[in-house]
Amino acid sequence: MPADNKLELVVTVEVDKANRSIKSVNTVCEHRDHIGQKREKRRCRNAEI
Repeated sequence: MPADNKLELVVTVEVDKANRSIKSVNTVCEHRDHIGQKREKRRCRNAEI
């Protein structure tokens, strides 16, 4: 009779830390997006000249 091998994984999430991390990543992404939009506007203006 085969042995009943089990593996159990327990994950604990500290909600406050997770929220702060997500907000930090979102802030960085928004900043990069804003910079990209400004660069694109400059490229379009330069192309029109």
